[in-house]
Amino acid sequence: MKFRRVLTGLAVVAAVCIVAGPAWAKKKQPPEIRNWEYRATIQKTPGKPGGLLEFELPLEVLDKAKEDLSDIRVFESQSFLERGYLVYHGDKPERRIARRARIYDRTFEKGKWTRVVADFGERTLKNRLDIVTPGDNFRRRVQIEASDDGEAWALLVDKAFILRYRADGSSPGFDKLSVRVPETDHQFLRVTVFNGQDDEGVVDINNVSFWQEMADETDTTDIEPASREDVDEPEWPKTSEVVWDLSVRNLALHRLVLDVGESNFQRRYEVYGRNAVDTDVERLTNNGYVTKTEPVPWRKIGAGTIYRFQGVAFDERVAIPLHAARARYLRLVIYNRDDEPLSVNDAHIERLADMVGMENRGDAQLVLYVGNADAPIPEYDVVHYAKRLRYDGVREATVGPLEPNPRFGRVVAEHVSWFEQNPWVIWLALATVLIVMGTIIYHQVRETARFKIS
Repeated sequence: MKFRRVLTGLAVVAAVCIVAGPAWAKKKQPPEIRNWEYRATIQKTPGKPGGLLEFELPLEVLDKAKEDLSDIRVFESQSFLERGYLVYHGDKPERRIARRARIYDRTFEKGKWTRVVADFGERTLKNRLDIVTPGDNFRRRVQIEASDDGEAWALLVDKAFILRYRADGSSPGFDKLSVRVPETDHQFLRVTVFNGQDDEGVVDINNVSFWQEMADETDTTDIEPASREDVDEPEWPKTSEVVWDLSVRNLALHRLVLDVGESNFQRRYEVYGRNAVDTDVERLTNNGYVTKTEPVPWRKIGAGTIYRFQGVAFDERVAIPLHAARARYLRLVIYNRDDEPLSVNDAHIERLADMVGMENRGDAQLVLYVGNADAPIPEYDVVHYAKRLRYDGVREATVGPLEPNPRFGRVVAEHVSWFEQNPWVIWLALATVLIVMGTIIYHQVRETARFKIS
C-alpha cells in the first residue's frame, strides 16, 4: 500500500510538470522589448497610488520616435507589464466665445451707408465683429457705436475696414470681414457700413456675428532654429521662400510669428513641414530592387493671408497657426505677385509640450521604450478616462536620459523559457508518468487475480 502511494505521488508531480510547467514559463517570459532601440527610466515624485501620472516627453525621445509617436511604449521594469498611456498637449482654453444678439432697426441712406442695431439683452463682454456683406471685390469702411439704453450712442471705432478680393485664376483670393473693437460690455451696439468706391444703391448687411476673443494662453516653448535659408523666385507667381531647420524631429509646432519690415502689405502664404531632407527607398529596376536616396516630399500644414494696414485703421495678422503639425523642417512660401518681396527680418517659432498621462497605480518602476519602425499603433482604454483621473490628483514624473536598449536586436536568455532550453525534463516527466501508471495497473491486475483465486 505504501509503495502504491509513492508511485501515485510521483505520477502527480510529473503531471504537474507537464501541464503547469510551460504555463509557468510563459507567465514569466518578458515581452519582445528587443525590438525597441532606446529606453529611459521614468522617475516619479513621492506620492500615493491613484489619479493621473503625468510627464513631458523630452526632445531626445521625440527625435527618435516615429512621426505619429506610435512606437512609444511604457513597461514595468520587473514584471514587463505594458502600461497604457495617451499623449496630449494640455488643456487649451476656449479662445472665442460667441455672443448672441437680436438684430433690429435696419436703416440705410441709398448710395451712402447701411446700419443695424444689436441688442444683447444684458451687459455682455465682446471685442470682435464679423460682418457679411454682398460682393466679390470691395473695400468698405465700418463704424461701431455703443449704448446702454439704445438711445445715446458713444463712438467705439470710426475707421475700420472690411475687404474682399476674389481670385482671377492667377492669384489666390482674400477675405477680411472681422472688425476688432475695444472690449466693451454695453448692451447695445450700432454697426454702420459705408458704401465702397464702386458700390451703388444699398449695400445689405447680410449677417453680423459677435465674439469675445481671448488672448492665446496656450503653454508653449520657443524654438531656436539651427539654420535658415531664404530663396526668392523671380518667375511668376514670384514667391519668396524661407526654410528653417529646427534641429529636432517630431516637434509639435504651434505658431510662426513673423517680423516683417513693411508698413502695409497683404500677401497669400502657404506653409509646409517635413522631418527629413532625404530618405532611402527601394525601387524596382531592370536589375532588380536597388536602394536610392530621394528627397522627402513636403507636407502642407496650412495656407492663408498675412497683412498689415497702418494708420488710424491699424490692423495686422502676422501670426501663422501651425496646428500642432510635427516637423523638423519648416518651409514658408509667400506669394508676391508683382510686388517686391517682403522683408522677413526674423521669425518667432513656438512648439507645444507633448505630455503623457497614464494611470497612477503604485510605485512600480516604469521604463519608456522608443525607436521601433515596425511598432503598430497601440490602443488603450485610458484614452477614454484620463481626464477623469485628473480629478483624483496628478502625480508628476520626469523621463531620465535616453540610452541604448541592451536587448535591442538580439535574443536574450531570459526570453527563452527554462523548459524550452531543457526539453528532456518534459520527456522524463512523461516517461515517469507512463512507468508509474503501468506499474500501478500491473499491481492492480495481480491483486485482482489473487483475490479471485482465493
